[in-house]
Order: sequence, then C-alpha cells, then structure tokens
Amino acid sequence: MNEQMPRSPQQPDQTPPPAHTERSVQTGALQPDEELAASYQAEFPTIFDAPQQPQKPPKKPRKKGSRQLRGIITAVAVCLVLVVAASGVCRVLYHKGLIAYIQDAVNASDDVSSVPSQAAEAKLLFDYSAYGSDPANSDALALDGISAIRVQNEKDAYDLHSHWEKEKQIDPQTAQEVEKDVLRWLITDVDGRDVEGVQFSTSTVGFIVSDLLRMRYDAVYAEDRDATIEQGGQTYWQECGLDDPRAVCTVTFGNGAALGVVVGDQTPTGNGYFVSLQATPGADPEAAGTPKEDKRIYRVGADAVTYFLKEASYYVNKDIIAPVEQDEDVVTPEGNTISDPYFLQGELSRFDELTITGPAFGKGYAFTMVENDVPGYDSIYLMTSPLVQNVDLDAMSTLLAPVADGLTTAGCVVMKATDADIAKYGLDEPACTVRYVVKGQETVLNIGAMCDNENGYYAVMVKGNPSIMQIAPTSIAFMNYSTADFASSTLYSCNIVQVKTMQVTLEDGTSATFTLEDGMDENDNQILTVTTQDGATVREDDFRTMYFNFLGLTSFTNVVDGKDAETPAVTITMTYDDFDKVDVIRLSPYTERRYFMSLNGMGSTVVLSTAVDSFVSSFTALID
Repeated sequence: MNEQMPRSPQQPDQTPPPAHTERSVQTGALQPDEELAASYQAEFPTIFDAPQQPQKPPKKPRKKGSRQLRGIITAVAVCLVLVVAASGVCRVLYHKGLIAYIQDAVNASDDVSSVPSQAAEAKLLFDYSAYGSDPANSDALALDGISAIRVQNEKDAYDLHSHWEKEKQIDPQTAQEVEKDVLRWLITDVDGRDVEGVQFSTSTVGFIVSDLLRMRYDAVYAEDRDATIEQGGQTYWQECGLDDPRAVCTVTFGNGAALGVVVGDQTPTGNGYFVSLQATPGADPEAAGTPKEDKRIYRVGADAVTYFLKEASYYVNKDIIAPVEQDEDVVTPEGNTISDPYFLQGELSRFDELTITGPAFGKGYAFTMVENDVPGYDSIYLMTSPLVQNVDLDAMSTLLAPVADGLTTAGCVVMKATDADIAKYGLDEPACTVRYVVKGQETVLNIGAMCDNENGYYAVMVKGNPSIMQIAPTSIAFMNYSTADFASSTLYSCNIVQVKTMQVTLEDGTSATFTLEDGMDENDNQILTVTTQDGATVREDDFRTMYFNFLGLTSFTNVVDGKDAETPAVTITMTYDDFDKVDVIRLSPYTERRYFMSLNGMGSTVVLSTAVDSFVSSFTALID
C-alpha cells in the first residue's frame, strides 16, 4: 500500500464536531449506482463539465381549448424559455463549476431522509465493526483482530490501541447494576511525543474507531482514480485533493492486512468529502474480509470523516473532576439504615476540608462543617478564616459544585504541560487554588490566567493531571468571591430552647441577664420560664418578642472595614444548656443609620438602625 502523507499542519481546531449519531444514507433517485456512475463518468469526465442541453421534445399538435387554457399554456411556455435562457447563461459563464454545484446540491437534498431503506444497505462501503468490539478475538475474526490504528491529518499523527476496562452497567435481564468488561480505545502515541498520564476520553476516541471500521458513502464519483481528465490533464486522484490529503486513517489487522481511508478535498457544496481506499493483503490474501484493491473515488458525508480530521488534543478528556459518588445505604442487623453521611437528600453536602488561596484571598479562606444543632449558626457551613461567620448556602453550593457535580472544561490547551507552559498560562502562581478533601480524597483545582480573551476562558489544571484545559468563567464563579459574598445574611441564629442565659448590655450601662428554663404546665403543654438576675419573672410572650427582634438583626450589606467600638451600642452574651460555649454579639455604630455587627469579634455584616431600635425597644420594655 502506498502510504499517503497528509498536508502540512494548521492551527488546532477547537470546534466541537456534530453529534455522533447513526447516519442515514442518501438514497435519492439522482444518486448513480455503479453502472450508472460508469456511463455518467464516460460522458462527463469531471464534475466541472456540464452536460449538454437535452434535445427539445417534438411539439405536439395544439388542441383547441378555452382562452384560460391557452393563457396557462402561454405562461408555461414563457417560463420554459426563461429556464432555457438561464441554462444557456450557466453554460457560458459557469461551464465547469455551477452544474457540478447543482448536481451536488440535489444529491445532498437526500440528507434530510432519516428513514432506513433497502437501498441504504447498498451504500455501505465496508463493515469491519465486529473487529471493534473484540480486536483480539482471532478465533472468530478471519483477519486475526486489529493490531493497530493510525490517524494522520493536517494537525497531528497518532496511534490508537485497545484495552479492557471495568464498567458498571444495568443488566437488562435483572435490572440490577453489574460490573462488566468493556473494550476501550486510547491514544497511545502522538507524533512520538510523551503522552503518559494524559487522560483521553475513551468514548470520544471510540468515534474514530466506529467510523473507520464501518463507512457509508453517498455516491461513486470516479471509477478509476488514476485516469486522466481531458480538460486540464490532471488525474481524478489529483483533482479531488487525494495527492495532498486532509487525512489518512489506517487500520492494520493481526495477519498483516491493512485498510487505509484517504480523505481528500471537500465536495463543491462543502457538505462532504472525496475519499478513496488503499488496501494491503495480509499473510492469507484469501482470508474472509481481506481488503481488496479499489481504485474508485467516493463521495461521503462530512460527518463520516469528522473525527479523522481532529488533532490529538481534541480527544483529551474534558471532564477533569469526577463527581463524588454517594455510597449505598447500609442496613444493620438491627434493621437500622445508615446512609452516606456526606450526602443530604441525594446531594453532596459535607466535606472534610475546604480552602481557597490566591493573591485575591489574602491569607486564604477556610471552611468547616458544624452540626445542625450547634447554637449560633444558621447552616452546617462555617467560615473559619479570615472571619468566623455563617456561610451563604448558595455561595457554598457554587464552591462545592466541581466535586458535587463534576467539572467539565471547554477543551484542551496543552496536552502535557512543561514548566514553561505552566508559567505561560499563569499556573505557576495560580490566581486561585481550591483544595477539596471529601471522604479522605484530595482534589486540588488551580486556576491560572485568562487564555481566551474572546470567550473569557481561563486556564486550569487539576493536581495529578498533566493537561492544561480551558474553562468558562461561569463554571468557576467562586474565584471572584470575597468574604462578603460567602457571608450569610444571618450572622447569628439559635433555637430559643437551647439558650441557657441571655445578657443584654446597652452603651449607657443598662444591663439585664435572663435565665431560661423549659417546663410543662398542668395540661402537659411546654412552657418557657424566664427570670431576671433579680429573680423577677418575665412574661414569656414579651421575651419571645424581644428574642424575635434579636434574630431579626440580619445583614443589610457586607463591608470590609467594619470594627467593634470600644464601647458598643449593644452587647449580647449567650450561654447554652448542652454546649459549653459562650457567644458574644456586638453592635457598633458604622454610619448614622447603620450598625456594624460582629460575632465573637469577627464579621463583615452591617445592619439597619431600625432593626437595632426595634430590639432595644423590646428589651427596655421587659426591664421597665
């Protein structure tokens, strides 16, 4: 087999291909079969030769009819004259190109059909798909399986090899999840470059294999690719760009036989390509399925060769972080069900460690988990650095998304990055580094500089993965979050039944301490008894009103320059029945109508003075 080398490299193609689906074959009446193609080829040696105008049929005697019928006939005659005139112009001005364009367009119109037919099977060029499912099954396959697949195109040259993987599937008989051995294909060599560790997408690489082992065609363009065209002196091989191909894909079988698909230029309409085959017999030329010499040139749909034209980096796995999987429920011998503690209602909600570092994050942000019943917090998330404060649930959901839902990028920038590549894309000193530890497994995401100004994509890498990928900013929105963005609007929250004592002190020195006790009345209804430090009893409803106003001290906005006054306007100290901790909430003037609110000396929350006034009024009403 004369190996055909592809043309010189071009810029990498980052455009995603069309969806990989089962393609319907064009079966329109205008597509010639092999016999018709031969006669057509003899008469019109190239697509750029227009057929002669057909002889006009003899005129039939005009029949007598109404004036309306004569008018219709006259109109039709005028239309025919215009068509003939236009056809003449076509011949004069576009003798070579337009007719071919029209013929191609008519043939392409059959593409809309998606209904299989008997004629569709006749358009199958070859079918080695059985070799794709088990390339090493030499007992069942006459050509001793597949030993290698090679792709050469304008951008890259790379080799494919197969291996077996374990994959969980649903058994159609039992509807149960089972683990099965599945054959996958990987790119193992790219122009002799080291690609060890590069994570290729086995499913996307598999499209190359499926398209190469089973190919359909739309029409036979030339019966003999080596024949010379009268006009111009070129061979059909040259005319179709096969002497300088866009791609050559070769499958080599175990017995030495090989089949190469040479992809030439696009068809004039741009919706297909010219291809031809190159065959090499193996050790047993008579073995079933041995590729045979075929000098024809075929026209195939563009989607038949899409994956042959892609650079190797296109096949790097875009999914750089896999979602954390939920463990199955475990039923104890006592009949109790233990669910995965990291998941709440099927969503990943817990982590072991979570930090963000980078130039914009100062000394770094750190988060931890708290139990639902720990007083003072309104969620299970708590920021511990640089502030100690409740975390907004939506902000935390965005931050957890890469490990909760997985992280998919827009594509590969560098397959296997060098130190120079890492520095070039700002990943030697990342703008943002997020470290997740979930179920004891560490995932580190580094976000570098913007690498695509048009789309706003950023360069990213994951620890342990040598590839630099690009990602949309919407997938990493948290990289621009400040402490204010992470802060919950509720700085403090606690169920009243957990409170042991509550001390309120105003700026003028007014102070009172309330002690709370739960109890039951004579009707077994739960009651709350509140007493002051003097032993006086406070009406439960009045205290609940004050406590409600206290919890209503929520954030109006977040600031970075707030601080506690030396003598705050209000200081609230809380202790609890079942938790050995003390929380101190302070309200200090920030502006004329705003107060800065802190919890244990930390915070970024500013509350409205009207909310503070309501709380103070309800407090003074209790002690008057």
